[in-house]
Amino acid sequence: MTELTQKFGVAAEVTLTLIHEIDTRVLCTLVEGEVLDVQYSREPIANLTTEMIEDMLWKKTGALYEFAGASGAAIGLNTPDLKHPLVRTLEQFTSACGAAFQLQDDILGIVGDEKLLGKPVGADIREGKRTVIARESWVRADAKQRKLIDETLGNLHATHDQIEEVTKLFVELGGIAESARRARAHVERGLKFLEPLPQTKYRDWLEDWAMLMIEREF
Repeated sequence: MTELTQKFGVAAEVTLTLIHEIDTRVLCTLVEGEVLDVQYSREPIANLTTEMIEDMLWKKTGALYEFAGASGAAIGLNTPDLKHPLVRTLEQFTSACGAAFQLQDDILGIVGDEKLLGKPVGADIREGKRTVIARESWVRADAKQRKLIDETLGNLHATHDQIEEVTKLFVELGGIAESARRARAHVERGLKFLEPLPQTKYRDWLEDWAMLMIEREF
């Protein structure tokens, strides 16, 4: 038994496995997501698909949630086997919740309460963030509406009225609703991974946490 195991109850093999995982896979995925986010902001939204945007969002956030779930389970079980069924269960659950978190974050960035968020609502529009909201709204828009979205999205000098107009379009065209629907679908998919677990207060906590991903207001 190593000194680390004696002191903290975690086998050295577990610690080293998790360090290797975050260094060789997780960090690369997070960086890829951030790079794609910047690249997409310079790409006409017509050239992107909702699936491409969701994949980018997952790489930015879901990958980290996935690692958190897997590492928590591995530490709890004190096993370096990241393919252990219970490790995989928590990994898949948190991965889905991470995707939902980012979709809800994008919704709050458009229609949230600035006082709760601590940042200006509409900033994502000025910065040209390629969100599911923007893509789904653009697809549903007519030629005049698309022109307004194209001219405003990524325009750092967009007026307050332009931002409000595009925000209104995102609501009326169903972009906000579609993003919310997809976020809920991810949570529901994630909850299914918990079904093999015994019904305990800990599972209840995980289920409550999952719902928080789509019900939070900040």
